[in-house]
Amino acid sequence: MQGSNVPRPLSWSNLPVDILITIMGFATPHDILALRKVSKSLSHITHVRSVWIDALRRVCTQHDIYTPSFPSTEMTLDELERVATACRRFSSSLRHEFVSRQIVWPASIRYLHLSDSTHPEEHFRHVRLVPGGRFLLTSSGCTIRLWDIERSQENPNMLPIASFTIDDGVSDIQSIRVRASKSSAEVLVIVSSTELRSVYRVHVFTIFPPASSPEFIPFVPPLALGMEDEWPSIICSTSQHVAVSTGSSTVLWDFIADRWTSWPAEPNNANNTIYICNRNILTMRADHSEIHWAAFPTLHRRSLSAVPPQIQDLPILQIFKLRRFGQLEPLDDCLSGVSLVFHGRETSTFERPSHIDIFSDHGSRALFTHFALMPIVDANRTDNTVRCELVPLGESLLQAAYATAHSLRIEWAGHHDVQSFAVAEGVLHVCLSDTEKASSVSGILAIPGVDEVDEYHIDFCSFSGRVCARMATEDGVKVLVMDYLTPKPTQ
Repeated sequence: MQGSNVPRPLSWSNLPVDILITIMGFATPHDILALRKVSKSLSHITHVRSVWIDALRRVCTQHDIYTPSFPSTEMTLDELERVATACRRFSSSLRHEFVSRQIVWPASIRYLHLSDSTHPEEHFRHVRLVPGGRFLLTSSGCTIRLWDIERSQENPNMLPIASFTIDDGVSDIQSIRVRASKSSAEVLVIVSSTELRSVYRVHVFTIFPPASSPEFIPFVPPLALGMEDEWPSIICSTSQHVAVSTGSSTVLWDFIADRWTSWPAEPNNANNTIYICNRNILTMRADHSEIHWAAFPTLHRRSLSAVPPQIQDLPILQIFKLRRFGQLEPLDDCLSGVSLVFHGRETSTFERPSHIDIFSDHGSRALFTHFALMPIVDANRTDNTVRCELVPLGESLLQAAYATAHSLRIEWAGHHDVQSFAVAEGVLHVCLSDTEKASSVSGILAIPGVDEVDEYHIDFCSFSGRVCARMATEDGVKVLVMDYLTPKPTQ
């Protein structure tokens, strides 16, 4: 029959299964669900476990989530889909809810009593979630502890799965920061502590939370700095570097190579913040509403001296003025919007630029202004310096008063979608912005039972839609675990 040898038009249903699975490897979880409705053959592929295991790993990488939080090989297909789609479902849910009402209440609440059989009288201070929302870090005195929140579904009276007491004269832990390691399956825990108001230390630990008996392992001997008139503070932390402001100087420490250096601090620099990008140093100058782009200094082995070597100053390559989006008005009372949540990425590319989000005062309200740091390719340059461009993207105006608000989290959910969170007056203020469409919606996440809370006693995971807050009760201090995302119904 004429035409019988004419090949059939290529369609999805004609492709081999292994090729279809490979194609799914480039799709987002939302796209995979959309393909499920195209045909029976595609619907079958979208129910393959390996497709969703890969999708979960990709979305964790995209959002800098600690992937081992989710035991993907043990999870059911429904559980894999629920976790992989949680971030987008949470964002979509908030957008929908904020249109009709300003306050969103938790879908579920748990009250956890954290206790340690060896120190039952101690009350924890800091609350920090490992990115992903399953594991929780707290501190009490000179002890850090790790908890598995998922175990609370079995017993609300929880015991820590790991603890570590810093014995070298430490009297109090000042801060905890956590990063998903870029080179291993472990978590990096960065802790600052003080010793009788005379020595300030920065400790770096690694830990593998899913282990049967996880342990805090000191990664390197702690950084020790003498305390001056001003209290030192960490102004930058990534998966490789920590920067500390001592009042008179800025100390930069590469804890992977154990190298350091320092340079004189600018006067009135209490609100300055350091970023590290493409082997350059960015300083957010709050007093001048500027960002200074400088060459990365030479670091020296820490074992060679008891105090960090000091260079005269950072060589400034570029200066960027921080202005309101689309206006000439400078930002007022600038603060870093990502001091607690910068995910440790020290590179910026056109495909995945680093975002600089500035928290400032606008008519007594809290304003986030969003920028992208874009590298400039200059074939005519013969030196090794890298130039960049600070591209304004948009802004997010919260309902919170600037004077009482604390920037808690900035989450870029895509190239144009940014979620800004700030805690103020016992609630969590949220603004969801689409910088491409120049549109935004804002509202409040209620924290029932908590009247006052600061950035030390609360943490939030936008990937899972979970908030953990320290709560004082008549029965002692507890952790309030609030999930704002309604569980995805089982299909």
